[in-house]
Amino acid sequence: MSRNITIEEQGIRLSILGNFFMATLGLCFASLSHSEMILLDGVFSLINLVIAYLSLKILRRSKQSNDYYNSIPPIYFEPLINLVKGVILTIVCLLAFGSSVIIILNGGHAISTGKAIWYALLATLVCMTIAIKQGKRANACSSSLIEVDAKSWFIDGLLSGVVVLVFTIVFFLQNTTLAIFLPYADPILVIFLCLIVAPIPVEIIKENWPKLVGEKYDVQLEYKIIDIIDKHIPKTTIQDYYVSHGYLGDKLYVQCHLLVIEEISQKLSLAEQDKIRAFLYQKLRDDFPSLAIDINFICDPIWVERRILHVSKA
Repeated sequence: MSRNITIEEQGIRLSILGNFFMATLGLCFASLSHSEMILLDGVFSLINLVIAYLSLKILRRSKQSNDYYNSIPPIYFEPLINLVKGVILTIVCLLAFGSSVIIILNGGHAISTGKAIWYALLATLVCMTIAIKQGKRANACSSSLIEVDAKSWFIDGLLSGVVVLVFTIVFFLQNTTLAIFLPYADPILVIFLCLIVAPIPVEIIKENWPKLVGEKYDVQLEYKIIDIIDKHIPKTTIQDYYVSHGYLGDKLYVQCHLLVIEEISQKLSLAEQDKIRAFLYQKLRDDFPSLAIDINFICDPIWVERRILHVSKA
């Protein structure tokens, strides 16, 4: 088991425990306080719990290197999980938004602000603590799955802080002339939450969909790849090269065709080719940790035209 996978698995385990705690806390306090806002928060945590559990199962399966019968290659697991999470959160936001509008049109409803404040304080503390821990893990293992999870916990923590502020204001306004507006505070807060949160799952969908269908192409990224290769290829052996790149799941896939000088082509052994491959791989991996690469040695440029990916000529 690699160190990165171990750290990633620890992060997913923490997310499972954290979401189980927050889902239980949210659903219990929603029942006690009659708050739609807390109920929505609990539902979000429940969804995240299911996604985190699936992520752990998939991560364990992807480590089975001898399993050649996976219907989905392991490199597609992370973007697939993130995409599903983004879609589900978007749907929940839309349903919660519609439900809150209906509550407002029906005159709002009363909530127990004291219980809601205690929930929000505890939620803020838990979410921010987990966000910090997950952020450190994401940096340590370069996992987009943990990075997305860290962002989710951080956003949850910020929103819980806003809930503390709003419910505290509502609590002190209960015996004032503004009390007639307080039944609308909870559904308005839910609408506010939906408007703030909705762009996040949409962005997750936009980022991970191209990784699944192989549409993501970045000209500036390719220029950077070309620059690294140009600095490190052995000019005495290679007369030209062609580079292409794309995304296979969460991996940056680089395909490089090296045109060998004709006089040397007969002398270049497989061992020497592998030595060049290993050298270029390490130089590229310094800048692109999630790298998968094919380096092909050719004597005829016709093989460049028969490649799979878009090619940039050096």
